[in-house]
Amino acid sequence: MVAKIMRKRQDEMARRSHLLNPRYAKTHGADLKAVTSQINEKQIVAAAAAEAEADDAKLQQAQEQVLNAIEEAKSRYRRDKQVETVQYSLQNLSKESRREYDLSDPNRLKNARLPKDGIGSDGRELGAAAMTNFQGDLDVKEIQKKQRAMQKEWLAQQVQEKQMRAEAEREAEKQDANEILTSTMLRETIEAVEAQEAQQDRMELLEANKQLAAEKQARKDAKREKEAMIHTRIVDKGATDERLNEVHDYKLNTKGRLIRDEYKRLTYEQEQAIHDANAQIVLEKQAARKKELAAARENDEEVMGACALMDQLQGLAQEQAKERRLRMVAENQAIANMKSQKDAEEKAAYAIWEPSGTAPRLGHGK
Repeated sequence: MVAKIMRKRQDEMARRSHLLNPRYAKTHGADLKAVTSQINEKQIVAAAAAEAEADDAKLQQAQEQVLNAIEEAKSRYRRDKQVETVQYSLQNLSKESRREYDLSDPNRLKNARLPKDGIGSDGRELGAAAMTNFQGDLDVKEIQKKQRAMQKEWLAQQVQEKQMRAEAEREAEKQDANEILTSTMLRETIEAVEAQEAQQDRMELLEANKQLAAEKQARKDAKREKEAMIHTRIVDKGATDERLNEVHDYKLNTKGRLIRDEYKRLTYEQEQAIHDANAQIVLEKQAARKKELAAARENDEEVMGACALMDQLQGLAQEQAKERRLRMVAENQAIANMKSQKDAEEKAAYAIWEPSGTAPRLGHGK
């Protein structure tokens, strides 16, 4: 088992090292063997889980059936017991069959023997007040004494039976307690063994995790050392390179042409010329911007003048409209006055008397 576990861990480490190598992944692709093994393991685990769940379901179903059968048997036993008790009570436990019935029998005097020749048990003649003293009756006090003794004996017997039942119940409870104690001790032993095994598994897992962590840390340290070595190599190459240590700007060949492989930067005169050209471009842009601002300012002034002129024209138009409205109101007033005067004249003309002797009615024709 240990060799198997160590072999699986080595295979997993080799697979992880291949996954961390991009060149290997690019060349070979995914590890189909490892992927297939993982898929198979997952399928096996899933099948085992499903089988365990099915077994648990079957066990629970069987337990449920057993418990249901036990409950049905208990209920059937209780029902049969009750039926038997009722039948026995109806057959054998009537009030006349009780041992204490003659102590409280209401018909005891009626069923007693009649007196003989009117002479009682004491040898005297029976009178009107001694109708309950008959010849042949037994001593009631003695009978009651014996019955009380029998009742006392019965009570003692019942007490003894009750004590015996209590003792039997105590013995059963004691036996149940012993069985529970034994099962509890067995369960505690099993749990202790399981806890010890779980602790051992955790310790093994902890050791394996420590080993994996140490290997991972070793890989990180190796990677860090490799990166540091590469960085040192780059720095050394940049510090000791012959081309970077040269002070000239460029080189010319024998024909006076620029060697492009040896070209690095411009001369100071060329850089100054570029700066001058950039400054001239900036000045031209500033002049163009100022010119645009002046044109925009002139345009705004023209627009403001046009707006002021439009305001004046609008004010004149409003004054002229007001004058026309006042003139129209005056004309309408004059026309209304003329109309009212004309209506008054026509009304007066209708009211004039005529020679025929008939005066026309106001508002009607002739």
